[in-house]
Amino acid sequence: MNAIAQGDRAAMTALIARHMQPVYRYAYHLTNNPSSAEDLTQDTWLKVWQKAGAYRADSASVSTWLHRILHNQFVDSTRKSWRERFFGLPDQDTEEIDWFADNQAQGQPGHLEKLEKDEAATHMDYALRKLPVNQRSALLLQVNNGISNQEIAHILGLGVRAVESLQSRARKNLRRILEHKT
Repeated sequence: MNAIAQGDRAAMTALIARHMQPVYRYAYHLTNNPSSAEDLTQDTWLKVWQKAGAYRADSASVSTWLHRILHNQFVDSTRKSWRERFFGLPDQDTEEIDWFADNQAQGQPGHLEKLEKDEAATHMDYALRKLPVNQRSALLLQVNNGISNQEIAHILGLGVRAVESLQSRARKNLRRILEHKT
């Protein structure tokens, strides 16, 4: 991180290569949108480049620090999006794009199986989006990224017991939402 703080682009490239997949995966599961996940990931890397000098190895691992930056970027962008919607700016309409993609897929081998898998994934994505952000984050960081509860606590700015409580409530809420959705 010291090299990045000094402007070493090769060190930044190595950091990105090492942590790109878990960072993007977490961004995707927070946003449920590839384009938004890419934007969030890019914003995170930019923030890392700008704030590398603020990293303290004695307070968190690099992975934990990266996930915390991403989480904060997500919360900030969610607040911004909410303000934009509150003041009446239109959301992007994707109905036509979805219709076109669905019609292109018909007739392809395995189409029905893919639709069933997509439907199950859609139900899970729906349920995850219904969870409060902290519950969703605590669960996704553990399940999808394999991050320890102690590191998750640092990322979310909470205690370990609070993280465990969030994960327990997230699982309970997911079951409740999925049972009512079917």
